[in-house]
Amino acid sequence: MKLSGFKTAIFLSILISLAFISGVSADTAINNVCEINKSGIYYLNNSITSDSGNIITITCSDVVLDGNGFYLDGNGVAEGGIYANGVTNVTIKDVTVQGFRYGIYLKYVDNSTLENNAANLNELVGIYLLNSTNNILTYNNGSDNHLYLVLENSNNNTITNNTANSNDDYGIFLDSSDNNTITGNTANSNADDGIYLEHSHNNVLTGNTASLNKLTGIDIWYSNYNELINNTANSNNDSGIYLAVSDNNVLTGNTANSNDDCGIQLDGSNNNTFTGNTVSSNHENAIYMLDSYNNTFTGNTVSSNEYGIDLDGSHNNTFTGNTVSSNGDYGILIYDSENTAIINNVFNESGMHIQSESNISTYWNTHTIENNTVNGKPIYYFKNNVGGTVPTDAGQVILANCSGMNMENLNLSNTTTGLELGLSSGNNITNVTANSNFWEGIRLYYSDNNLLTGNTLMDNSNGISMRDSDNNALTGNTLMDNSNGIVLGTSNNNILTGNTANSNGKYGIYLSGSNNNALTENTVNSNNKYGVYIMYSNNNNITENIANLNYYGMYLENSNANNIFNNTFNNTDNFAILNSTNYWNTSAENGGGNRWFSNGTGFSETHFDYDGDGFCDPYYTLDGNNIDYLPIPLDPTTHSDTTVPDVTINSPIETTYYVNNIEINVTASDNISGISAVIAEIESFKNITLELDGDYYLGNTGNLSNGNYKITINATDWARKSNSAESVNFKILTPEIYDLTTENNENIGLVSIFVDEDILNFTYKITEPNWSISEIHLTAFNESPNDPASMWYNEKYLTKNGKVKTFYFNEEFDPSAFEASGTINLTEIPVDPSSKLYIAANAVVRKDGVKKFADAWANGTSISDRTDIMYVEYPLE
Repeated sequence: MKLSGFKTAIFLSILISLAFISGVSADTAINNVCEINKSGIYYLNNSITSDSGNIITITCSDVVLDGNGFYLDGNGVAEGGIYANGVTNVTIKDVTVQGFRYGIYLKYVDNSTLENNAANLNELVGIYLLNSTNNILTYNNGSDNHLYLVLENSNNNTITNNTANSNDDYGIFLDSSDNNTITGNTANSNADDGIYLEHSHNNVLTGNTASLNKLTGIDIWYSNYNELINNTANSNNDSGIYLAVSDNNVLTGNTANSNDDCGIQLDGSNNNTFTGNTVSSNHENAIYMLDSYNNTFTGNTVSSNEYGIDLDGSHNNTFTGNTVSSNGDYGILIYDSENTAIINNVFNESGMHIQSESNISTYWNTHTIENNTVNGKPIYYFKNNVGGTVPTDAGQVILANCSGMNMENLNLSNTTTGLELGLSSGNNITNVTANSNFWEGIRLYYSDNNLLTGNTLMDNSNGISMRDSDNNALTGNTLMDNSNGIVLGTSNNNILTGNTANSNGKYGIYLSGSNNNALTENTVNSNNKYGVYIMYSNNNNITENIANLNYYGMYLENSNANNIFNNTFNNTDNFAILNSTNYWNTSAENGGGNRWFSNGTGFSETHFDYDGDGFCDPYYTLDGNNIDYLPIPLDPTTHSDTTVPDVTINSPIETTYYVNNIEINVTASDNISGISAVIAEIESFKNITLELDGDYYLGNTGNLSNGNYKITINATDWARKSNSAESVNFKILTPEIYDLTTENNENIGLVSIFVDEDILNFTYKITEPNWSISEIHLTAFNESPNDPASMWYNEKYLTKNGKVKTFYFNEEFDPSAFEASGTINLTEIPVDPSSKLYIAANAVVRKDGVKKFADAWANGTSISDRTDIMYVEYPLE
């Protein structure tokens, strides 16, 4: 019995144990929206669609959720597919979540795993970890989300072998998340960045691919102490790898190729280390650094980029053991940067260049540049040297704040700039060959008093370029097949003599903002656009140069007071002038003007010397402000012209003019030498030089007083033969003008009076609105009406008390008039024609239609001290 009881107890215990084991291990199927609030293993038995909330909410730890390849669908409106909050040890695998605001959302979730899930077409985030640590995300994928994978305030997570392609913003996004391991992921073809870190530190990114994104492959902002190892960031529309305000990061073995902007870009980022990276075939810079300090680049390969490495305002950076090959323009550009160390680097086909828009010496002479080569030849950098000679094995030479150095018999070709001088003066550059450089053969920055002699510069961007450099002498240099031959920018008092600048792509010689330079005996032929181009440059002497077979021989823009003479021009267009006034000849004794040729049609070819002075007749007008007064003829012999000019006076004609300034219009021609001058002589007191305007020589008489005049025209040709047209007699007769004034002293019009022969002419004219004339009256004598014994009273035109009795001329108007004229034959009244006239000119005027409103008079002197009756004096002589 005891044994039987014991066996029964054992059996019951076994049953209870089996029941317990069955309860904790049994898998639970999920067929609809649910909350998992008990630990266990759960699986989807079918796909689930919901329009609101979260389909699956996990509120307990130790849960395995197996999607079995089914999907959860939020129809584009539901909040989340799977949401877990405040739990640990959760595994979610093999489920597709789509059409939610958040696909999978883990909040305060630790030590959990997401494996082989897909999150697509979610409005905000495919997979979102917030304040979650020590999780593993592996082999998940997602596309067409706004962001695919987001970690926010989430640390120590492992993100491996996930695919985040073709999302609407970022592929993988870390915000304020540290110590995460991100390995072997693919983030391609996203509409923003592939992988983005912000305020995230001590993360390790290894073996990821972030390519073909619309912006940057790997984008790091405000993030420090991260490691990027063996990642690939190729063919992005912006840069491959971008660091902004991010310090102490280590980038090793990464590849950043074929990006539309830069391979690697730093902005305000310091103390970063770049080792063994490959940066090739990017469309802008391989590496661009802006305001970034104390970075180290070692053993990187930089090749076939549009530009090499660009330091812009970036100090204390170090480049050691890098290979920089076949980049356009430059291998390394140091721009407004200090204390750069460039040591043991290998450059091929492009070298180094220092540049600054200012003359701050520390941008030039604070660098350490040692043991570098370009195309297998040494790069020599000298700073603060006085005296010395550059070795002849140089491949590139840079002088910073040096003086008295000699550079002779060097070949500095196939680099960035063959020879560069910054803040260096008094150096000699002789017999240097600098060909096929991306930028200049020789370039001077803020460098004065240097001598450049007998150098050969071919197939460079600019043969010789000078910026803010004065008092240099360029003599006997040859510059051919460059984009531009010699370029001066804001450089003054330089001498360019005997240089040959032929067959360059645009300019032979170019001056911009450069004054007081001397260009003498240079040859500028067969340049594609301009022989000599002068812009905003004044007081230069341009003499004895030859400019042939260019499109423009001389082009001047906003440039004045330049002396341009004794040059030879033979071009498609010998000149073009814009807003410029210059001098085109010196004195005859010093050679006169210029030679103007153009395949047989140039001015010097079609005009000859007729007066024996050795210069073309006439002078050559380039435009109204630019004239070569002594152009030099092709044929130096004096030509004969025995004919005199033909002259015709078109104006004035024999008539009376009632104005005192008459236009003079003359036709003058000479079919051989041409007209040199046309002079109008009025009587014997006035000579007027007429100017050619179209087909006519024009001028005017100036103001003449009334009287009779004779005008004679004399035309002279360039052979100094003269002829005069038959003189023309004309008369000037201008009226005297008086105000028409009412008895209330209101000026309402004018009275004009003139005498022609024996006829007194007069006109009344109303000038003020609302006034008109009803009647006009006028009387004239040689005697003053203020004399009681005058004819005014004897002939009874005035009574003894000064009242008007009658007038000689009277006329009424119905309706009223605004202008009225009349004449008086002075022979019909007792007038002495040698004396002056005293005239009383009266009008009865209306205002606003009132028939008789007031008397008005030609305003002059009151009669017998009465202001209501006036007369005017008119001189007959």
